[in-house]
Amino acid sequence: MPRTMTPALPNVRPAGREDLLRLNWLCRLSILAASAMCLLSPVASAAEKPMRESLEAIDAIFAREESLVRDGRPDWLWVDGRTLLFRSDHKVLDIRLVTIGERPTDSFLTRDAWLRPALDRAVLGDRALTLHGLAADRKHLFLAAGQDVFAVDLATHGVGRDDARSLALGSDRAQLISDQFPTTFGPLMEAASPRGDMFAGVKDHNIYVRNRTGERRFLTDDGVAEHGWLDTEESAQGLNASWSPDGTRLAAVRLDSRHVAREPLVRWLDRAPRIDHAVYPRAGDPIHRFHLAVIDVRSGARVPIRTGTTDNHYVNLLGWSEDGKSIFYQVVDREQKALRIFRGDAASGEAREILRETSETYIDTPMTLSPQLFFPIGGGFLYLSERDGWRHIYRYTDGGTPLARLTRGRWAVENIVRVSDGWVYFRAALGTPYQAGLYRVRLRGGGKPEPVVQGGNVRDVAFSPDGATVLTVRSSPIMAPVVELHSAAGRSMAVLAEAKIDKSLPTVERVVSRSSDGRFDMHGLVVRPSGFDPARRYPVVEIIYGGMQVDFVPRDAYATGWWRNGYNGRFARILANQGYVVLYMSAPGTPGRGRAFQDATYGTWPQGVIAEHAKFIRDAAATRPWMDLGRVGVFGSSWGGYLAQRALIDAPDLYRAAVALAPSSDLVDHTTYIEPFMGLPSNNPAGYAAGSNLTRLNEIRGAILLMPEPLDANSGFSPAMKFLDGMIRVGGDVELFTMPDINHRINCCGWDHERYAYAIAQRFLDRKLIGDREQND
Repeated sequence: MPRTMTPALPNVRPAGREDLLRLNWLCRLSILAASAMCLLSPVASAAEKPMRESLEAIDAIFAREESLVRDGRPDWLWVDGRTLLFRSDHKVLDIRLVTIGERPTDSFLTRDAWLRPALDRAVLGDRALTLHGLAADRKHLFLAAGQDVFAVDLATHGVGRDDARSLALGSDRAQLISDQFPTTFGPLMEAASPRGDMFAGVKDHNIYVRNRTGERRFLTDDGVAEHGWLDTEESAQGLNASWSPDGTRLAAVRLDSRHVAREPLVRWLDRAPRIDHAVYPRAGDPIHRFHLAVIDVRSGARVPIRTGTTDNHYVNLLGWSEDGKSIFYQVVDREQKALRIFRGDAASGEAREILRETSETYIDTPMTLSPQLFFPIGGGFLYLSERDGWRHIYRYTDGGTPLARLTRGRWAVENIVRVSDGWVYFRAALGTPYQAGLYRVRLRGGGKPEPVVQGGNVRDVAFSPDGATVLTVRSSPIMAPVVELHSAAGRSMAVLAEAKIDKSLPTVERVVSRSSDGRFDMHGLVVRPSGFDPARRYPVVEIIYGGMQVDFVPRDAYATGWWRNGYNGRFARILANQGYVVLYMSAPGTPGRGRAFQDATYGTWPQGVIAEHAKFIRDAAATRPWMDLGRVGVFGSSWGGYLAQRALIDAPDLYRAAVALAPSSDLVDHTTYIEPFMGLPSNNPAGYAAGSNLTRLNEIRGAILLMPEPLDANSGFSPAMKFLDGMIRVGGDVELFTMPDINHRINCCGWDHERYAYAIAQRFLDRKLIGDREQND
């Protein structure tokens, strides 16, 4: 990086006291402008490089890292129970056919050397390829790129577009409906029928059914804005519809939001700016009313399910009984202290409660309100509960009669992966927190978990269609990804690939600190920058989230898995390659460590949270003198943006600069999503008042960059505007950057926009944390 230079001034003579006073006065009046130098401050900042150079630098970082990571992104496709297509990385075209046996064997179907030129001639362009299939006679391999499918002749090495398969690609699988967070956590997709021959979706608030040829037929015609079928909100992760086992009926939710507050979303790029309104109930305000029905797919006839009153409750479909006679759904009060599961008769609409659970704090489900049932073949259901303080699996009959507790211990089940052949397969961290292995217990009776795959974090699990073999990808912050085959019983069968990560890339260290009250270990990561020199002192940036529903500390090796596509992983890589130490940590109040850890901030969040983060940073730096605690910044998105603001308030002696992307600013100004963790504002006015950043802006001493987005239906745009207005009133150091047509997720709308936002954030941190000081050249 360029050295900081002192510009030469003409006719300079030794300065006397009158000269200094005069120059100081001129500086105060800004007559010398931003680039002039006052002799009282003889060192100038290097001129900021053009934005295009910053963008090119980011591209260069990722290009370099891509070249230095080998086999970091494996790709696979099970053809049948005995056959697997596999390649060690998305960027290579050496595709293997793996045959499962006592000892799996493999052979290369294609080689990069001849397939890549052939695909280039087939007008592939720069589109990413995915494995699509293998012909029954194994003479042709099929690869997909965008909406095109290419057939590879394995004998002649010829490649051509397969028109029939390309046409089917756009119609014979579930299609995207929306990617507007928080209407769905991730892409909202159509729901495929059990046979895969029909797809249910929603358009203009009404339900349609589409066949494989693309023909659509509407099942409802009475859905309207704010009273629509399958309208979604934060209580549902996906499409709020469920097919019956025989594919003849559809259970569906209708939301009545006509009495709920709305938030304006401004589309600035239209010829005349257009305002959409998203339903946006703030904490304590009225919420949606839910209605549930079973709809005959052929006739459109409906059977309303008698759910009773659902005012101030959320309703989620859970699934069907195996015989197709009943549907299951859950009703959760808005503070999430009581969860009830009902079984509804699909023919009569009558419903009865079959399971109830209560909590003095709140009942935790993924993203707070997602379904918790898993329906194995043979009837009954599996239910995940934290009733003893740890998330475990319980088995019930269809009628809600308890049959068995399947797991127990001071560890948490993360998710159920599969139920087959009398076994329940699940992921759980039985050893190191946040590093989940794959285990199994018997469906009848449970018992001690049997390990299937252990060591690091098992992030990907893909069972063969017959369930006899499982492919897994496991990794950790200090272990490169390994792709393996195991039998369902856990016998190691083959290692398909082991990633190689060049030692010149930034490296990751695990750090464990103790919470302020001494009750808990706090785990985190410190990323040492590229070209690390322990004799230097580096600025530090913490990547923060800190919300109570999801833990976002990376579990993978650097530049793989989460670091590539995860929550702010890319920005961490940019910083680590630009001379920053990057830090992550999980403080009490976050999930995955049992209820005592997660409930530590119930009703008081975020009070004390930043103090734990600050303690963790200081503890890490105590044995790492190359961490410069005089130059600490913080970057966060969503709740992380809110806590980035909070860091400047609660720990101004440590954090000098903050980037707040898509932030909230005041808990009472946020959606009802905060209520399970804080209770209702009417029941906890002191907690909500203490959670306001807006009332404490005069305590901020550092600088902040606000990055709200105009189509954000989660945090909204107005909370950031209120923060900005408050900072103006107190004379705070604040900057603002936003981008048109971007929603809550910075990666929603293309790399150009995402990259630009990262460049803006990095340049801000450079100015505030590096500025006039040594540029680490």
